[in-house]
This record gives sequence, C-alpha cells and structure tokens, in this order.
Amino acid sequence: PDGTRLAIASLDKTMMVWTVFGQWRRKPLRHCSAVLMCAWSPDGTRLASASADGTVRVWDAVTGLEVAKLEGHDNTLYSCAWSPDGTRLASASRDQTVRVWDANTWSEVANLEGHIGVVYSCAWGPDGARLASASHDGTVRVWDVSTGSEVALLEGHDDSVSACAWSPDGARLASTSSNTMVRVWLVPAATPTPANDNASNTNVLDSSLEGLLAHTRRFVETAAERSALKLAAANTR
Repeated sequence: PDGTRLAIASLDKTMMVWTVFGQWRRKPLRHCSAVLMCAWSPDGTRLASASADGTVRVWDAVTGLEVAKLEGHDNTLYSCAWSPDGTRLASASRDQTVRVWDANTWSEVANLEGHIGVVYSCAWGPDGARLASASHDGTVRVWDVSTGSEVALLEGHDDSVSACAWSPDGARLASTSSNTMVRVWLVPAATPTPANDNASNTNVLDSSLEGLLAHTRRFVETAAERSALKLAAANTR
C-alpha cells in the first residue's frame, strides 16, 4: 500500500516480495500448489495468498512468517481480498463459494453460496458492508456480508465473468467477461429495498467496453483542454 514493495504470485507454488528497485526481499513464501492471487492488507503489515492447494495463507510482511492457514474451501482458490478496514478477508473458489474470514481469530464468519460455477473474483465495496463476486456462471452477485444475504444478481454477460471492481463511491460496479465485454452496473445498498431486491430492477449504466471508452475519451479530452488553457495563460504572463 505504501508503493515501496511488490508481491508476485506464481505458478511455481511461491509468492515473492520485491522492492520497487528490483531487490528480492526474502526467501519465497510457499504453498503446496500454484499461487493464483496475493493481496496486501490495507496497513501493509500482512500478505494473503490464494492457491490451487485450496487454502488461503496469511503472512507477516516483515518477517515472512506464516500467520494463518485458512482451510474450508474444497477446491482451487482464484482470489482473495481484504476488507477496507483490514478486519476481514474474503476468498473465492472453484467450489462455487465465497468465504469470509475474521482477520483477528482467522475463523470463517460467512460462506456465501449461490453461484453455479467457479467464482473467479471477489471485491469489497468501499463501505465494507458489501462484497461482489464474479463467476463462470456469467453473473456477478452482490452480498450483504453481515447477513450473508444476496443483495443483487447482475445478469447480462453471455460468457464467463472473470473480474469485478467497485467505483470509489461504491455506487457502481464494473465487470469483465471472457467475450471481451465490460459492463458497469448501478448497485443497490447493502440492505435491499422492495424496489431493488430483484435482478430485473438493477440498472446497467453502460453495457459495453465502448461505453467505458467513450467516458474515458471525454475525460481525457476535457483534461487536455484544461492543460492547453493553463499553458496558454502561462505563456501570456
């Protein structure tokens, strides 16, 4: 999180930590199978790694010692993510579930079930109350972590959904599919209301990568215009 270190997960069953200057910090951190994801805790003191061996391991980022080995999934793990406050850790698995772990006791506090395919990605909302998951079943689901209930079922992709990410304000969620499509969704609050507790009432803000690119182009063009005006003003001084 401080921008001085880089953690790398590898198919060779290890995770390594490097400085931004390319220096290897310590011996590799090892799983029993391929390491498919790693994630820093918000305060930078711990590292989590998700592996094909079916476990999440948590490491002390300073000493490299294993802090916890989280077992409960019964198949490959593809993703792990810390809550914004660092008190919980989520993991997504080939067993079609997302599990949430308490980062103090390392006990499982939630098992989110509903997908009917591999869950490739999970992402915490900025409020720490919602968790999104992206699946091979072509859907994105949003969960209220405190209750374990499904807040929204986002359908629209016609292929496997490989990743999802929240906007900083938590109002929108982007998802990407194997067919190169990106969708952006308006997401309901953690506690569903009668108006938005069904997937059919969840609005799609942009339905394609072209929509995202259009927004990006407008932003870049506006920024360029502002820079040109500042440069012109400076040259007249």
